[in-house]
Parts: sequence; C-alpha cells; structure tokens
Amino acid sequence: MILRSTEAGRKLDGFDMPELDSRFLVITASNIPGNNEINIMGTKMPLLASDFIAYKGQPLLVLFGPDYENTELALEKIKVKTSPIDSKEDSSDFPDPLFFSWGLDENGENDEERQQMKKIESSFELESGDEESFNRFPILSWQDSNNTMHVECPSQWQSMVRECVASALNRSPETITLHPDKYSEKYDEYFIGPAMYAAYTSIATFITGMPCEMRESCIAARPGISFHTVTWIDKNSKPRHEETTVIIDQGYWAIMGKELQRQIMVNILPKYSLESFKAMIRTQRSPKRPSVFCGSMVHAASLSSRGIHTSRLALKLDLTPSSFIQDTNKDATRFTDWAPRHDLTDLEEKVRRISKDSDFDRKWSSSALHSGQFGLQGYLYGIGLASGLSTAGFSTTTAKENQFMAQLSYT
Repeated sequence: MILRSTEAGRKLDGFDMPELDSRFLVITASNIPGNNEINIMGTKMPLLASDFIAYKGQPLLVLFGPDYENTELALEKIKVKTSPIDSKEDSSDFPDPLFFSWGLDENGENDEERQQMKKIESSFELESGDEESFNRFPILSWQDSNNTMHVECPSQWQSMVRECVASALNRSPETITLHPDKYSEKYDEYFIGPAMYAAYTSIATFITGMPCEMRESCIAARPGISFHTVTWIDKNSKPRHEETTVIIDQGYWAIMGKELQRQIMVNILPKYSLESFKAMIRTQRSPKRPSVFCGSMVHAASLSSRGIHTSRLALKLDLTPSSFIQDTNKDATRFTDWAPRHDLTDLEEKVRRISKDSDFDRKWSSSALHSGQFGLQGYLYGIGLASGLSTAGFSTTTAKENQFMAQLSYT
C-alpha cells in the first residue's frame, strides 16, 4: 500500500516508523535497487519522493505486508516528518514559452492605431482536476528460476511499464515479461499509475524473492488551461489585429509539454483575415499532480476558446458566427487558389514515404513487445500524417486540383 503526501513544497526529513515484524517490507527511495524515476517520453519523475515533496498525493513510501487489513493498519501508524523549504530549484526540463505572430511592425504593434479601434475580449478556462478510477486494479509480480521478472498489470502502454520496471531494478528490459490484464480504452489516460505500481511490486519481489501484489486505483489528472483573446475592430467593423495568451498548468512536471503547446497553437489560429496576429503559450509549474497529456481534451478546449471568441465578435457586430467568417473572408485568397502557385513535389514525396510506414494500430500485443517487433513509430506517423495534412489545409478539393491524394484508413 502507498503512503502519499498530504503537503506540497516541503522537505521530506524521514518517517516515524512503528515496530514492524518480518512479515512487512518497507520501500522508500533509499532502497530502490535501480533508478528512482519513471521516464515518460523524456519527462523524468521520481517513483518515490526522496528529499522534496513536489505535490499533494505524491508517493512517499510503499508498505507490503501479509494481507491488506494488517498492511493498512500498519500504514496508518507511519508518520511523515517534513520541514519548510525556502525554494526548490528543479533541474527537470520545462518548456519555454511558445510564440507565433505575423504582420507586426518594428515595434511589435501599433498602439496609436489600436487606440482608435474597438477592442473585444473573451476568456475561457479549463480547470485542472483529478479523476480516480472507481475500481482497484490488481498488479502482480513474480520471478522465475531463470531470473525473469514477470509483471501482470492493466496497462495499454506496455513498453513504458517494461522500461520503468527495468530501470527500477537496474536490469535490461529483456529480463522483464509482461502479462497485460484485461484493459479498457476508457482508462487510457491512467498510464502513469500502472507503470509505477508495477515498479513497486517488482522491487518487492526482487528484495523478498516472493510473489507480490498491489491493489490500487489509478488517477488521471487533466491540465488546467486558460485562454484570453483580444481583437481590435476598425470603423468598418473588420477585425484588424488580435492577440491571444494561453497559460497551461500541467502540475509540477510537464509531460509532453512542448507537444501540448504546439497542438494548442494550431487550434487557436483565427479562421478570419487579420493584418496582424500574436500568440503566446506559457506553461507554468505548480504544486499539483502532473497531468497526463490528454490530446482530445486539449483539442476540445483550444477549439472551444476559438469558437467562443469568434461568437463574441459576431455578437458584437450583430452577425451570426458563420456570417461573420464569411463576410470577413470574402476578399481572402482561398487555399486552393494559393496552393497551385507552389511546387509541392518535395512535400508529396515526404507524405508518400510517411504514408507507407503509417498505421493506426493500437492493439500492441505482449508477444510483439517481447519479440522485439513492438514500436510506436508507425502509430505516431499515422497520427502526424492525419493531423499535419488536416491542419495544413489539405482537402479533397486540393487533391483534385493538384493530382495528389493521401488516403487514411480507420479500422
């Protein structure tokens, strides 16, 4: 069972332990045989806090015992010793702000001109939050006579689980065999928990030489995102300039933080003509549980912020949103008129090569993983191809006019 922190931003000084007999095993950061970390696509976080408590709910200690009742009663007697800390300089990679703009003058913007225009603002916020699974998932580990560590856990992200266990034990991934439990795609975003729990049970098996089990619920934390957009309208009721600021709260560690920023930037771009546009997306560190990068949720939030602001502009101008976009874009150059002016030969060849190795297969079996055939590359190519072509403005009309086609099949 896991002892979690009830504080954040504190120094961890140790534990006041009750008297425990040989039936119990205590795992802290100090007796992890390998690396005290989980690596999620380049973002490293500790399996157990060692000297600093980053967020409330952070795992501090794991206690194994003869049964769940006695283990839970013993865990309640363990007291955490903490003390204040002035500041904590974290060396983990945190994304720099992302900027994008066009049409700005040498000073960045023309304040004098904007003072003569009507200013319309809108804000949208998605609050950060945690969602805990109702069921407790069983995680089992045992070691066979060939020194192979076996792990059974409910995770679709098998490669990450395997790497996490191997790192914690200071062993090669080839000595770890996974047995995926029944799993549902609706729990897809719980992928941090199973990897950490698998590491805990494997460490316990490694130390004791006995099979070990945990039953834990999994927690998915969503990022908090706030959007603020300002548009300047001229005397002819035309939008001329616009600025958007996005603040992201991913918790204490920013998992796939740069990718999150890029995907938001694509969705907040205006769908109407402007003389100038400026956007800034900043990720801030906070003493909260690190959030999983929830792609669909982020897309929905950023698209919603753009839709809300467009509707706000239309309302101020006594138009419907569709009429507003149609009216502001009537003199704009269509993408299908613009595309033929450019040589797309190089782009077409790159898309064809990527298409050849792309797929959307997420049914990664453990047999493929252990035989060395497992890979994310094809799936990521598929996602990149689909999102890249769509956000770049490619359409069926473009394909017809340029004798080019990219076909995506969903099964």
